[in-house]
Amino acid sequence: MKYKIKEQIESNLQNGNLQKSIDILNAYEQEYPKDRDLKFYKCICMLQMGDIDKAIEISEECVRKFPTSYEAYYYNGCSYQAAGMVMEALKAYKIADYLYI
Repeated sequence: MKYKIKEQIESNLQNGNLQKSIDILNAYEQEYPKDRDLKFYKCICMLQMGDIDKAIEISEECVRKFPTSYEAYYYNGCSYQAAGMVMEALKAYKIADYLYI
């Protein structure tokens, strides 16, 4: 992901401007639909907005598309944890830890 766009997204997330982050992500997705970080940021936004089902959907897509990415499993674990799916979260975190090492 381009550094400038990443910086804008992170700034908006930190300031609680979730809709602005989503708008930037949607515009970026038009140009770079396969960008891995795009999906991760969308998952973060959905979690912060409380749309847990959408966060799970996005994180599961990331795990399918990027099976060797520890970040994909980490966000998958975060999504499951937010949904109260403890065992699924632990499994995802364990895989993330394994891939990170």
